[in-house]
Amino acid sequence: MSEPKTGKKPHYGAAVKAAVLSIMLLQYLQALTSPAAGAILKHFEQFGYTSLDIKQIQTIPTLVMIFACMAIIPMANKLRKKTILNIAMALIFFGGIAPGIGPDSMMFIYACRVVFGCGYGMIYALASSFIVDLFDGSEQKQMMGWKTAAGSIGGIIFQTVGGFLAAMYWKYAFLGFLVALPFILLILWKCPDPSELEEFNPAKEAGQPKAKVEKGHWFVIVLAALNVMIFSSFMINMPIVIMTEGLGTPNTIALVMNLFTVGIFLGSFTYGWTTKLLKRFDIPFTILVYGIVLVILPRFVTLPVYMICALIFGWAFGAYNPSLVLAVSRQGSALAATAAIAFFVAGQGLGQFIQPYFMLLTGVFGLNEPWGELAPWVMAGPMLIAISICSFIWVVKITNRKFPYEGNVKAVGKADQTMESPLDS
Repeated sequence: MSEPKTGKKPHYGAAVKAAVLSIMLLQYLQALTSPAAGAILKHFEQFGYTSLDIKQIQTIPTLVMIFACMAIIPMANKLRKKTILNIAMALIFFGGIAPGIGPDSMMFIYACRVVFGCGYGMIYALASSFIVDLFDGSEQKQMMGWKTAAGSIGGIIFQTVGGFLAAMYWKYAFLGFLVALPFILLILWKCPDPSELEEFNPAKEAGQPKAKVEKGHWFVIVLAALNVMIFSSFMINMPIVIMTEGLGTPNTIALVMNLFTVGIFLGSFTYGWTTKLLKRFDIPFTILVYGIVLVILPRFVTLPVYMICALIFGWAFGAYNPSLVLAVSRQGSALAATAAIAFFVAGQGLGQFIQPYFMLLTGVFGLNEPWGELAPWVMAGPMLIAISICSFIWVVKITNRKFPYEGNVKAVGKADQTMESPLDS
């Protein structure tokens, strides 16, 4: 009993780690249905549906996830975290597979995507929350890196499987959700319940109210939402620019975006080494890399430059993502981590949803006429560099004086981290 009271967490073996990483893989099941869009349109256009209607199949889960993440907060006050995870897995599986066995109705597909989106949003938050709750120190950072790496590989595999199935019949892409069963069974069998560890958390005292999300959490949440709203222009605009600038064909787009995915894998796989080198400046540095890449892209419009930039941008994304999740979880009491991560994920979804409207500012700044489709990058690059500089200043000048991180870390028994910053991972 003495070990738990000191805040030490158990050391888990390979099977448990595989089960925890499988939570992230369930999130990437969304990729199964992406290649089926063309086949679905071909089937439903005879009923008067357009490509915009088909796109809703992919966008509905992204919108619903914002509200699903918010639902986790009251649920965590009433239910055990493993129970919430089981509910999320059921929603993802049944909401995902139902269009493959249900009627040929677009409204039915939309309804199923709402159900899937609820599970998708909950899984998105829980995948990070479970790692924060179950692991400590370097092992926690390693798991965060592996989480992103596993997700990037899973996305490629699921998209390939979905494309193969959709080529036979559009409904088969939804039946591809059967591949989730081994992961779900492994999670049910081996994944621990973090709620059991809360009983031994030194931050939790008898009769103490639930920990609240603090201003430190909100700083990282807002920073992350703002960043994703700006830097996602890389992923959204790259296919359009390659075609409009005559740099290649759809196969060229696939090559460049695959290099981006390889970069994500490399960035996440080497995440532990990166944090040792950059220490608390990992987030400002990766944001700076985003900005530099987006400054280069509109000024050197060649395929070799775009291929190299995609790899570098992917590396930065692979290192940035786990850093932010750990940063938002460390801003206050460990008992507030789940709620903070839920708000963080909702902010990410909101940032992605607002992004197309935010990029309309290119017209306000008069960038559309001289730059065309390159205009979003022309605007986004300097913005990210400015955010990076502000983040560096925050870490150096403000963190240790005003940010309540040091005291909160001591409160949860992590005295070895008392010199880390609010942007630290």
